Amino acid sequence: MLILARRRLPIRLGAALEHSYRSGPLRRAGIAYQFRHLELRDHFAHVALR
Repeated sequence: MLILARRRLPIRLGAALEHSYRSGPLRRAGIAYQFRHLELRDHFAHVALR
């Protein structure tokens, strides 16, 4: 999840999302990815607003 901490997207965004999906913090919902835990999503949203 360094993507949000650095405020830039990786060159291989699809690979980064797939890695996050396989390792657990993201899940697939149709064609979208979602955080599995609302607290994690809220934390990253708060950090991104700083």
